[in-house]
Amino acid sequence: DREGALRLAEKLRAACAEKPFDCAGIEIAATCSFGVAQLAPEMTKVEDLIGVADRALLREYLLTYKDEDV
Repeated sequence: DREGALRLAEKLRAACAEKPFDCAGIEIAATCSFGVAQLAPEMTKVEDLIGVADRALLREYLLTYKDEDV
């Protein structure tokens, strides 16, 4: 369900941000973002579901950074 997917995405985001990783001796802090979408009956191709997830990700990005110069 959608709420479960949102909880999982948040867990994954937190795990990614929790600990920097090492790349050739350089410590790199990383973050990640996820678009969560729920499959609907009218979605006949995987691209339909990916498109909904992409739009959800973009919407959250725009809401998060709307007042910043990114």
